[in-house]
Amino acid sequence: MSASRLANGGCDIDRARPLSFTFDGTRVDGFAGDTIASALLASGRAIVGRSFKYHRPRGIWGSGVEEPNALVDVESAGGRAPNARATTVPARDGLTVKSVNASPTALADRNAVLDRLARFLPAAFYYKTFMWPDWHLFEPRIRSMAGLGVVDRNWKPRHVSDQINHHCDVLVVGAGPAGLAAAAGAAAAGHSVVLVDDRTHPGGSLRHRAGEVDGAKGAAWVDATVARLKSSGHLVLSDTTAFGLYDHNLVALNQLHRDGRPDTLWRVRPRRIVLATGAIERPVPFANNDLPGILSADAALSYLRRHGVLVGRQIVVATNNDSAYEPASALAAAGASVTVVDCRREGGVQAKSGIRALAGRAIAAARGRNAVQSVLLDDGTALAADCLLVSGGWTPTVHLFSQAKGKLAWSDQLSAFIPAEAIEGIGVAGAVAGTVSLSETLASGLAALGGFGSAPPAPRSTGEERTLGVVSLWPKPKAKGRVWIDYQSDVTAKDVELAARENFVSVEHLKRYTTLGMATDQGKTSNLNGLALLAAATGRAISDVGITTYRPPFTPVPFASLAGARRGSMHAPVRRLPLEANHRAAGGVFQEYGGWLRPA
Repeated sequence: MSASRLANGGCDIDRARPLSFTFDGTRVDGFAGDTIASALLASGRAIVGRSFKYHRPRGIWGSGVEEPNALVDVESAGGRAPNARATTVPARDGLTVKSVNASPTALADRNAVLDRLARFLPAAFYYKTFMWPDWHLFEPRIRSMAGLGVVDRNWKPRHVSDQINHHCDVLVVGAGPAGLAAAAGAAAAGHSVVLVDDRTHPGGSLRHRAGEVDGAKGAAWVDATVARLKSSGHLVLSDTTAFGLYDHNLVALNQLHRDGRPDTLWRVRPRRIVLATGAIERPVPFANNDLPGILSADAALSYLRRHGVLVGRQIVVATNNDSAYEPASALAAAGASVTVVDCRREGGVQAKSGIRALAGRAIAAARGRNAVQSVLLDDGTALAADCLLVSGGWTPTVHLFSQAKGKLAWSDQLSAFIPAEAIEGIGVAGAVAGTVSLSETLASGLAALGGFGSAPPAPRSTGEERTLGVVSLWPKPKAKGRVWIDYQSDVTAKDVELAARENFVSVEHLKRYTTLGMATDQGKTSNLNGLALLAAATGRAISDVGITTYRPPFTPVPFASLAGARRGSMHAPVRRLPLEANHRAAGGVFQEYGGWLRPA
């Protein structure tokens, strides 16, 4: 992998403010606005972690909360944060960052030998092995090897995390084009608005993908819309994740502070909720699809345009839909040699100059020891590559909708589950609702407001419209090689097939038997591929197999944020009797009874 920082570009970084931190003892340089992941990519670091069970080398895959591989322990003056997602943690000067599940480092992990024993450690091996002569003889060692990051036993909070209760008319989750349209519409109608987004800069896909709204470039429209919301007194929370949607439409938010302060927990009670949570790009199934140097195509475009990072010089893009062509064109324009391998026989959108496109072909395997060095096509052709980008379609981020007990419906057109019937008080907009073009996305933002919308028309897309044209590209039973479904939990296609053979054919049983979707990423990239493979192995449709239950939190939340000020007397306040002074004067000895101090 030959990722590097370009001399120009990167709308999220400030090149006038350099910084540095260490990763596994090696210095990494970056700029203000970088995440740990973008700085690691810019330094050319391919291996950033090890997988949970087999300790296989893993590299950065995504650019946000969907990242399954790049978990790190982060040490600073405030202590250690274990299992932080490198793609969402801002890089700060002086941080000490360590890979997890690796000894001593991700690059040289002595436990990598476990991968050679993989044939003896299939799914649910722990249910079948170590039973004789006594499980308890093996349990301590197995437990010591389990887990990922390391908890700082001496950690004590330097500051109390704030907790805020807030009421508003409309809460919009997601500041992409749909969310911004919804927020602007509600504000124009005179309603109080809270707009939250888990990124530092609002805009969603308009921050790194082409788009034009009302005659202005997408990013300029985003900035103007956010400025109007703030100047009108509405609350815009960046670096803030809506992690739970509870009874009576209570929404819990966790706000990250980039200056190192403890996170803030928000409990928001809106009259109307708009979920504009977007969609997550899916991996593509082929042998060795977990090698470092294999990234989401959209993530590669994000790193290019947000951070000025070129993820490779000789790039292959594997896709089943149109959305991969914009990253391919942008990377080619940045100086990379790009070949698109499109499994659709008719190919995709018109390839631009500088791109070689192969229609009707698919990736059979990735090759390389610790990083991608070449790819093998299904017709036997070998292509040299130092980076492989994949786009297997888009999975709507329905987690919050499902937490509200929303029902899902299968869409053949999108090859994904989307929200079905409406829920009282909740609207869905944008990619989570199944929209593709920017026109549909903007219109859906106003539609999701219900009776809280404004009279003016929705913002209009005045530029090139997006298309998808996705075809199914699911893992196939009895595929050759090791095809990885869940990167973090080391679940392969053969593990899913084993579960089906052993009659674990319910999605919830599959999840627990194989640990599919049970890692810290909660199956954001793996669930749908796993369910599709289970459907194929059992002769059912994906819609008949169904989907696992999504529960809070959407992403991990620090315990300190949940606890807030509840410690010491704030956690268990002392309850005193009116006669305590008299009892003490009489020599009473006090003990606690049911929370009350009473003379014993």
